[in-house]
Amino acid sequence: MNPFEKIKVDNYIRFPWPSNFECVHDYVVTTPRDHIGALLKNKDNGIYCVMDSFGAIHSCPQNWAAKIIKNKQK
Repeated sequence: MNPFEKIKVDNYIRFPWPSNFECVHDYVVTTPRDHIGALLKNKDNGIYCVMDSFGAIHSCPQNWAAKIIKNKQK
């Protein structure tokens, strides 16, 4: 189980993400490379990334992000 899944994104990220991104998960996630933050999707190209609490945007494996989204919908 992801130890960060119970942390709400709204409590972790205290400023807005770039306008061309949307948050696609209510809870903070951690990537396979240990980047922790909000799972975002680029509205222009559909690429997923993770934004941390400092506002830095990190790449994440697209198949990993798709699996998180699929599990959320269950």
